[in-house]
Formats: sequence, C-alpha cells, structure tokens
Amino acid sequence: MKKILLITKQKSGGGGFKSSREFANALKVSENNSIQFFTEEEACKNKFVLIKISIFNLINKYAKVFYGKKNNKITNTIPQIFKCLEHEKYSPNIILTHYIYEFLSLRDIVLFKKPILIFINDMWFFSGIKHFFKNSLNKKPKINKFTFFEILNYFSWLFKNKYLSQNKKIIFVASSEWLKKKAIKSYMLKNHKIEKINTPVDIKFWKKLTKNKCRLKLGLPLNKKLLLFVAKGGFNNYRKGGDIFLNIINYYRDNDSINFVILGQKSQNTKKSFFFDIRENEKKLRNLYNAVDLVFCLSRHENIPYSMIESMSCGVPNVSIDVGGVKEAIVHKKNGWILKKTDKESIKKSLNWCLSKKNYPNLSKNSTTHIHRNFSYDKILSDYNNLQKKNKL
Repeated sequence: MKKILLITKQKSGGGGFKSSREFANALKVSENNSIQFFTEEEACKNKFVLIKISIFNLINKYAKVFYGKKNNKITNTIPQIFKCLEHEKYSPNIILTHYIYEFLSLRDIVLFKKPILIFINDMWFFSGIKHFFKNSLNKKPKINKFTFFEILNYFSWLFKNKYLSQNKKIIFVASSEWLKKKAIKSYMLKNHKIEKINTPVDIKFWKKLTKNKCRLKLGLPLNKKLLLFVAKGGFNNYRKGGDIFLNIINYYRDNDSINFVILGQKSQNTKKSFFFDIRENEKKLRNLYNAVDLVFCLSRHENIPYSMIESMSCGVPNVSIDVGGVKEAIVHKKNGWILKKTDKESIKKSLNWCLSKKNYPNLSKNSTTHIHRNFSYDKILSDYNNLQKKNKL
C-alpha cells in the first residue's frame, strides 16, 4: 500500500481543488493507493498557523488594489512566505500538490525528503505572481518599470526560484501538452523534470441525460437553442471573455430561436438570457450542461477548463477560441469548433455548422468519446502509474 499525501487549497479552490479531488478519486480506483488530504482547513487547526494564513490572505487581498486596473484583469497571486506544515506529523511515500498558491509556502514543499509531484494547471510556477502570460519567461525577469506590480512580481519570482532550486528532485506535472511545453521552456523550471497527465473527469457522473427533462427542472425553454457561457463574475470576467459573450448576445438580439445561459453571475433573467450560480451543486450543474446545446469558451488566457471537459463528457459540443490547451479537448469540426475570430460572421458560421441537424449528432457523440478516451479515471490512473515507473518513484 502506497501512502500518498495530497496537499491542496480547498476553500474557493474552483477548478484547482476540483482537479485534486478528482485526481484522488482516480488514484483510489487502485487498491494500492492510500490517500490523505492536507488542506488549509487542516492547517488552520493550529492557531498559530491560522494567524499566519489569515495575515497573509489579507496582504494578498489588499496588495491587489495596487496592481492597477489593467493587471487585475488577469489573476495574480503572491506566493505564501510563511511555513504552515508540520512535517513530522506525516510519513507518506509520495507527496502530490494541487492548487497551493497562497495557501502553502514553497519552503514547506522543499523540506520534504520524499518524492514530490507538483501538478500545475496554469503558469504561476514559471513567474512571480502571474497565473498566465504570453511568453514562457525563459530568462530571469527584470524590473522594466518601477511600479508596485513589477517590483512585487520580481521579488516573488526570486523567492520561488530560490526554494525550487533547493530541491531539484521535484517533478512538475502539467495538465496539458501546451502547458508542458511552456514549463519546459521556462527558466524557473529548467532543472526539473516536466511530465504531463490530463485533469481527470468522472465519466460515470458527467454523462448524457434527457435534454427536455433537464430544461424542465431548471425552468429553461424547450423550444430554443441554448448557448452556455461559464465564468465566475459572468460578463465582468475579462480573462474568461465575459465582454465577448455579451457581444454575442447582442449579435443575436433579434433572433428569437437562440437564448443564452450564463453560469457564474447573479442577475435577473430576461426574455433571452438566463442566469445561474449553481457550480457547488454538481447534480444541478450536470442538468445545466445537458440542458444546453453548445458551451462557449472565450477565454483570453486558459489551459483546459473543467466546464469544457465535463460538458463534453455529457455530449455537449464546445465552441472555443484557440487558446492554451483547448485543442487537446476540442478537435475542430469533429467534436466542436475552434474560433479564429469572434466577430459576428465567425460566430454565425460556427453556430450554423454546429447546430445543423446533419452535424450535431456526430459532434455530440464524438465529444463524449474523446473525453472518455483521454480524461477518464482509468486513463489518468494508467498515466500516473506509467509516470511512477518511468521516474522510479
């Protein structure tokens, strides 16, 4: 029996915490794995640690005020500087970390003398505080402008680089081939091994249901084509492209056959738009995915969002901008559509093709097949076991 300590931020974890939970479920498919979680909830049982985490969360929260409006459009997180983990309490064979960011310090990680896998879903480990950026940061950063943001980003990078360089046995596991390539090119991780395992999805839960039954449960119209957009904050989420989806709604303002569903924004429903905030209720979320005809991913920066692989597992094709690792989930015109532009004509072309009676059934079937083949628990467990053998863990 292999003892695995899985470390993750739980509160407000979003897709990061979900990936850790799903990965644990995938590993549990094998009776050879024993999983123990360590979250900020566990850490905060120690009052001294609770004080340190609370202080740091306040620093992190109010520092963002000084980043500037432009930089705040993309997620930024200062690395945790305080030690929070009592290492002597744990004796695992291997340590896996997901979504630590401000919760756990890199100082905590490097103190472990056991094999460590750090699972990454964005580019935060390559930089100081940024979660996404255009380049791979293949050299040491410089302070180009003496702004609060630039200075903080620079010293955060130095902090992370200092501690990561102390433990070169740490293996980074990217959740897409795109992210793996970015990690390999980064200066920060140049002395570490980089592997790749997709984020898992529970294909037995995220499955196809009767569309009209799901619509009736959610109070959605039965005789309309429904387009879903998923983003915390809805139209106000710049990184996720909320403003772009609002433009799409305006494109089809006079088209009575198409309605819109926005998940992540609390607002009053209108004649054509329906708003939900039910991501914590997975059964309702599954009903929502099954109720719609297409899911839109319009992110300016993205890896592979859970809303994409979960909805596709339910047989719902996705339309996405060509960003990050989405092409590893969406194969153009086979199980969805990759947008080159988001102007009215490009959107119209994608909808007409995807929603046609000729193309839609195959798109739906292929969506499910692709996710089952590449993101299921069995596939992820197999990839994890291969990674262990390859690296003699």
